[in-house]
Amino acid sequence: MDAGACFKKVFSQRGAAYTEIGELDSAIADFEKALQIQPDHAAARSGLQYAKELLNG
Repeated sequence: MDAGACFKKVFSQRGAAYTEIGELDSAIADFEKALQIQPDHAAARSGLQYAKELLNG
């Protein structure tokens, strides 16, 4: 596994964890980092959308 793939997974999983504890700005930042590495990462894209929805009420 290359470093990009590893970091993509870490950022996406950490983004999900941040979302769970209500740290939405941090979650959004991590999901965006995952998407910079792999723009078609479905879990990161849906996590980003969900975190933004929570943030905007």
